[in-house]
Amino acid sequence: GMAMLEGQPGLAAPRFEAAAGAGHAGAQRSLGFLLEHGQGVASDRPRAVELYRRAAEGGDPEGCFNYATHLLE
Repeated sequence: GMAMLEGQPGLAAPRFEAAAGAGHAGAQRSLGFLLEHGQGVASDRPRAVELYRRAAEGGDPEGCFNYATHLLE
């Protein structure tokens, strides 16, 4: 996430996409955040929630929180 921290989510998104596809829970959560908020990528809330679910199943605490938050809506 250095590119995201530096305010360049468009550069971070492809890296998160690759790592998320490889099963990295933190990347799934981070990509979900970008998709949920339309930062650097087109907004896609259903996909964001699915990525949060996968992150939660992979043991990512923030992914678990984000997924639970969407389940309560």
